[in-house]
Formats: sequence, structure tokens, C-alpha cells
Amino acid sequence: MTNRISLIGNDAIKELAKEINRRFNEDCRLNNNYSDTSQVGRLLFGLSGDAAYLSDKLDAKWVHIDGGLDEDEPLRLISGWRPVFEIQNQILECASKLDPHVIVYMEYDDEMPNFIGVSYVTLKKGDIIEFNMQKDLSSWLVAYDGDYDEAFNENLTSKEHEEVLRWEEVWELMGDMRAEAFATQC
Repeated sequence: MTNRISLIGNDAIKELAKEINRRFNEDCRLNNNYSDTSQVGRLLFGLSGDAAYLSDKLDAKWVHIDGGLDEDEPLRLISGWRPVFEIQNQILECASKLDPHVIVYMEYDDEMPNFIGVSYVTLKKGDIIEFNMQKDLSSWLVAYDGDYDEAFNENLTSKEHEEVLRWEEVWELMGDMRAEAFATQC
């Protein structure tokens, strides 16, 4: 599952987001490992040894960075079968010290995709306020542009899938969910 985490806030938050990506990239470079499942625990939770694997802190089975990160892109994490809400909340807790009004936004998608989702978290009087929206796509078929016509026509006969979508349409759905989540959060 891919999780993309963005921070929305003041200038200090924008710099923090860049610094998080820089630290992950530097750690990957030093250790020559982009799939180190202890990296998130070390860099975002300050843990070491076995505790850094976060096995007792996450619903996901494991988590690691998704390759190199550009300075201005969301933090991209790959996790085992569950979104990483706990990491989103950890980032919120730390970032709120720089900006008490920070919003930590996450969007996530299963690789099939069986589901996609969005989540915003912020603090209000010290309590985490969250908005989550998830769309089940398990009865849908998502096809690449070059395969779409064949998949669509095949499904007309088989009726195996509720709908046949292009990946572009999945990202449009995610955009609609993002807008609804943000409107609800604000």
C-alpha cells in the first residue's frame, strides 16, 4: 500500500516537510537501503533496535520509504496492507510544536487497488481531530489505458466487475475525496 503524507501549515512546517524528506534520503544513501523497515521508527519516532520496526505501534505489518524523495513532494511510504494512521498522528504531534494549526494530510491506495482513501488530522485543544474517507474498489477492475477497451468489452459479457475504470479515473476519485475531506475538515 502506498501512503503519501503532506504537511499543510506555516513556513516552519514547509521547511519541516523538506527536512523529513532530506533525512530519509540521507539515511537511504548512507545505508544503501530503500526498503529498511526500521527507518521510519528511527527517523520519525526516535527508536532503535527492534523497537524501530514499529511492530507494536502500527496496524500495518511493516513500513518503509518508497524510493528517493524530491524536496517538495509528499513523504511516500509503502506499508503492509494497512494505511499508516499512527505515523500520520506522530508527525502531527511533532509538527504541531512548530504550528499549532498544522494539518497532516494523507492519501493512500492499495496496489490493486482494492481501496483508496484520504485522511486529514489536526489538533484542537490538544485533541486529534480527524477526517477519514475510504472507497472500496474491490468489485471494480482498474485497467491501464492500453488495456481498457478490451477489459471493458470483456466485462460487458462476463459482468464480473461492477465497473471498469482507468487509473486516471481512480486518481480523479482520490481528488474528489481530497476536496470533500478538506472541506469537511476546515
